[in-house]
Amino acid sequence: MRLTRRDFAAGIAAGIAAPYLIKSAHAQGATIKIGMCAPVTGPAAESGGYAIKGAKLALEAVNKAGGILGKQGELIVEDDQTTNPGIVLAFSKLAAQSDIVGFLGSIRSTQVHAMAPDGTELGEIVAVQNFGAGDLVELKPADGSPTEFIPFENQWVPHVDIAAGTIVINRPPEGDDDVPDDDRD
Repeated sequence: MRLTRRDFAAGIAAGIAAPYLIKSAHAQGATIKIGMCAPVTGPAAESGGYAIKGAKLALEAVNKAGGILGKQGELIVEDDQTTNPGIVLAFSKLAAQSDIVGFLGSIRSTQVHAMAPDGTELGEIVAVQNFGAGDLVELKPADGSPTEFIPFENQWVPHVDIAAGTIVINRPPEGDDDVPDDDRD
């Protein structure tokens, strides 16, 4: 059998996550909940459907064989909409559920990169500004670095939860503007 990089990475991830999952699983109720971010809508919806069916088949086999630590597994799916902001929002929804002990995520590298910093407290929203070209969220970073302005658009701020006092921010890539550095005054 040939060991691929993907198989190796999956094995390493499972080994690292196993102690946490086992500890969390013992604290669970009747089922062990596993979250999955997959494209249910968007251009990759067909492949997402296959991924969901595969995960359900695997979980069904595990459950028939006695489950996970004697408990039945349950798959909770969130649509990543085949977009980077979509996967951040999907993962945020799953991560907010304390009874989910593990996650199945995207194999798309851009989505993995987009959701990697998820859950990190970026700082405090100081204000929502408008200097004439659209609303901007003024963020005071927790690390004390200079204040940042994030465009208050769905692409960069896909979710606002006023009751919880949180928002999801996808930081624009560095230098992602249309003004060349030479033209700045």
